[in-house]
Amino acid sequence: MALAIENDSLVEISYTLRDEYGTVLDSTEEGRSFTYVHGRQRLLPALEEALIGMCPGEEKQLTVRPEDAYGLPDPTARAEVPRRALPPEALAPGTEVTAKRRNGETMFVTVEEVRDETVVLNLNHPFAGKTLHFHLRVVHVVSDPK
Repeated sequence: MALAIENDSLVEISYTLRDEYGTVLDSTEEGRSFTYVHGRQRLLPALEEALIGMCPGEEKQLTVRPEDAYGLPDPTARAEVPRRALPPEALAPGTEVTAKRRNGETMFVTVEEVRDETVVLNLNHPFAGKTLHFHLRVVHVVSDPK
């Protein structure tokens, strides 16, 4: 019998993530997968909950509302930074870049406006406000990989 996903399992999945219009937002490359330890809060809670109990070879469709994913966009979540803080290739509206939070965590931000001396960043996650549609496939599960 195949191992089912439980907390502390080492899990390998492949996925395709689409928005409400069917546009692919993210996907594992063909023949590639994503590996994580289940229950360590590396995934959206709704995604972890949906994967629990699944076994290798199983597939699932999952829809996650904005409130259960990256939230609704906050119109006040903006920051103005010196233009020199970004690499030249990122100086275009709509460009997604990574930034470090004060606690060291990485966050995704979007260039909203480029001015003479500064750049306005939208601090909302790029998927904020989107209903997310996942197609998930469990590739491999190892129980408690310690």
